[in-house]
Amino acid sequence: MSGNFRENNFIHWIHEHAPKSSTALVPNGDDAALLAAHHRGTLVATDMLLDGTHFISSEIDPGLIGRKAVAVNLSDIAAMGGVPESLFISLALPRGMSSDVIQKIMTGAADLAKEFNCGIDGGDTNTWSGRLAINVCVTGRPHWRGAVTRTGAQAGDVVMVSGLKLGGSLASGRHLTFTPRVREAAWLMDHFNLHSMMDLSDGLAADVPRLATASNKQIILDAAKIIPASFSEDCLTSALCDGEDFELLFTCDESSATRIEREFPWPCGVRRIGTVTQGTGVLLRHPDRSTPEPLRVHGYEHK
Repeated sequence: MSGNFRENNFIHWIHEHAPKSSTALVPNGDDAALLAAHHRGTLVATDMLLDGTHFISSEIDPGLIGRKAVAVNLSDIAAMGGVPESLFISLALPRGMSSDVIQKIMTGAADLAKEFNCGIDGGDTNTWSGRLAINVCVTGRPHWRGAVTRTGAQAGDVVMVSGLKLGGSLASGRHLTFTPRVREAAWLMDHFNLHSMMDLSDGLAADVPRLATASNKQIILDAAKIIPASFSEDCLTSALCDGEDFELLFTCDESSATRIEREFPWPCGVRRIGTVTQGTGVLLRHPDRSTPEPLRVHGYEHK
C-alpha cells in the first residue's frame, strides 16, 4: 500500500495483514463483527489518542502511534485481571496523509496485537481537516476468578505496584514503548485473590484517590517505598505526578503481599507502597515527618 490514501486499498490491507481474533465467528468485511460470548461476561474498554495531546506525530515513528493506541487498551483489560481478545480501531486521518504512514501506524498496532494474541476485528476510517486521532476499543474475557475492580480494597490490605520505577515516562519516551502488564496480571490472578486493581495512567497522585474513593477506604502511601533508593523530593513528585506509567496498582492481604514479593517472576518487579485503612482520602507518610499528611499534589492531566 503506497501513495495517497484509498479506503478500499486500506481495507484490503487490513484483511491481508491484521491478526484475527479466535472469538470472531465471521471474517472481517461485514457491517459488524460477530464475537463468541463468554459465560462470565465480556470486558470492554476504549481509549482515544490525539495528535498533540498523547503523541506528536511529527516527532515519532508512526508505528509507535499504533502501538501505544493498542497498548493503553490492553493495559485496561489487564487492570481488570482479564485477557484481551479483540480490537476495533478507528482513525480520523488528516487529509493528505500518505498511505505509507497509515500502514506504519496499523503495523505498529498489529504487531502488538499479535504479541498478545488479539485480533483486529473491525473499525473505521475517515479523513478530515484536523490532526490525527486514533480510537481503539478492546474486548476481553474475565479471569475464572471474575473481574477485579477498584471497589474491593479492604482495611488491612497492602497497596502494591508493578514496576521498579515510576515517573519520567513522557520525558523518556516510555509512554510510547511500554509493555502492558497483561501477563503479570494473569499470573497474579492465577495465584492470588486480589481485592482491587487498576492501571496507573495518570500517576499515583491521581489514581490512588480514585481507588480509595471507589472502595470507600483510606489509603496511606509511604514515600520512602515509592522512591526506595536515593530518595529526593523531585523524584517523589515525578513518581506521584508524571503519569503514563501504565503499571498495575493493586491491593491484597498481608500474607499474599509477602508471597507476591517473594515469588513474582516478571522482570518489571513488584513492591509494596502503602496500606489501606478505614476512613477516606489519601495520606502520604514522608520520611522526615512523624505522622502521615493529606496528599496535596495532583496527577497528570491531558490538555
